[in-house]
Amino acid sequence: MSDLSSVYNRPRLISVLSGKGGVGKSVISFNLAERMAAAGRWVLLVDADFTGGNQHILANVDAPCGVADLASGELTLAEATTPIAERFDLLAMTDLPLDSDLQEVGPAAELAARIREQAAGYDFVLIDHCSGVSEAMVVLAHTSDICLMIAVPELTSICNAYGLYKHLVAAHRRIDTRLVINWARGEFEAPYIAGKITALAQRFLTIAPIYLGSLPEDPAVRSSIASQTPLAATDPAAPIVAAIEHISQLIGNPADSPRSERSAFNNRQTKVLTAAADNRE
Repeated sequence: MSDLSSVYNRPRLISVLSGKGGVGKSVISFNLAERMAAAGRWVLLVDADFTGGNQHILANVDAPCGVADLASGELTLAEATTPIAERFDLLAMTDLPLDSDLQEVGPAAELAARIREQAAGYDFVLIDHCSGVSEAMVVLAHTSDICLMIAVPELTSICNAYGLYKHLVAAHRRIDTRLVINWARGEFEAPYIAGKITALAQRFLTIAPIYLGSLPEDPAVRSSIASQTPLAATDPAAPIVAAIEHISQLIGNPADSPRSERSAFNNRQTKVLTAAADNRE
């Protein structure tokens, strides 16, 4: 891990969320972290799937300690992390004690505070959440600088993405949420799905997540998971590698515009995406 002279005064926390399981959230989190580290950033990946995280499996490492040890105060962040690659560390989800209360508001807030306080040497902290809505998810999401919401071209995913965003906005309306469509096929599918989600949000919440882009459906993903290696190592020329690098650059820019400007962009974008979705129908 880098020292306190990191390029940023504090790490930039990015929560990766999804309204339902099986949309590729953990794979995206892992590969975003890997691409950021490859670009020269110091990155910490936090496996916050309290129902059974598997980032250590994707990374093919033995992680004897992790989130539970940091949350209990038995270990510091530096002691609880596992190195994955140069500039890339993992705070793994090891087996939680049966009486663990990490999914409750208080303990989740304490965990978030410890991560924020002790991760000063990192440029970015990516938090891979469990799927769906929980109190712990809301706490961790609202301590983050950006929430990256993952959805796929399925009706259930559209509904659950809207439900997740509604829950986030209800807790704090100014939360910075970006939308990424995974498994996109063709040029128009992702904008169409994004249009549906943003139109729902704009209609019923009068605010919508920012559509950040899409990741293509790519057979390299299956190969990467099977070999327990990053996508960039499995197939550097795969289209999804370039797409993940693009997303990592977009969320890795520390000079974000003020919320008011983002809201204005949201409104313009929602009209465009809604029109695209309507035209397709």
